[in-house]
Amino acid sequence: MRSMRRTTLVAMAVAAGLVLGCGDEKRPGKRGPKRDLEADAAAQAAKAAKAAKAENDGGGGAAGEDGGAEPTAPTKLAPRRGLVTCPSNTEHRGGGPTGSGDSYCVTLEDDGAVKHGPVREWRPDGTLKVEGEYDRGRKSDLWSVYREDGTLDNESTYDDDQLHGPWTTYHPNGKKSGEGQYDAGNKTGATTFWYDNGQMKAQSTYKDNLREGRSVNWYRDGAVQSQGDYVAGKKDGPWMEFSPSGESTQKNYAAGVQTN
Repeated sequence: MRSMRRTTLVAMAVAAGLVLGCGDEKRPGKRGPKRDLEADAAAQAAKAAKAAKAENDGGGGAAGEDGGAEPTAPTKLAPRRGLVTCPSNTEHRGGGPTGSGDSYCVTLEDDGAVKHGPVREWRPDGTLKVEGEYDRGRKSDLWSVYREDGTLDNESTYDDDQLHGPWTTYHPNGKKSGEGQYDAGNKTGATTFWYDNGQMKAQSTYKDNLREGRSVNWYRDGAVQSQGDYVAGKKDGPWMEFSPSGESTQKNYAAGVQTN
């Protein structure tokens, strides 16, 4: 009888040990299973790589409708380029960045050599100053101008030696400072300017090189500074002006002359 009771107690103890062992195997300790640590490390590495890429690419948000910020853009630098590649039936002229400071192509016509094709100009220190395109002696297509530190100052498009199409100017930090359109040398359509922090500075509409319609100006913090209308390039009608603290003043104009 005692032998049977001892055997039963031993069997119960073994069974209890097995149950406890299974429970311990299912419940990880405070450090967690090894596969979770590896997953966490991989996730952290992916997150850090994503953050580094975003910083290098230059992140930014969308522009607002009124007084919104211009999206952040990486600073545009002058490309490291040498002599231009001339189109067929043209000849190369210029010594490049270490020679005469220019590189361009010419076509030989009855009245002499005429610039035709790509052109680049460098400063004495070798930094790129201007690059563009000529079409039989007249500016054509995209022209880019660079500052001495290599940052892009402005881009304009030409047709038959006249500004025609979009233009853009840039702050030294790479953000846009202005953009608009030209039509045969005259400003046309919407023109927008920004502060170097990306905040909108001014917005007007042009017609035949004169401001026409609503015009709005903003302070650096995004608050409206003034707003009103232009007619044929002159202020016309009521104009509202706001102090930095928000106090407003109305001024009335007729053909550019204040009437109150």
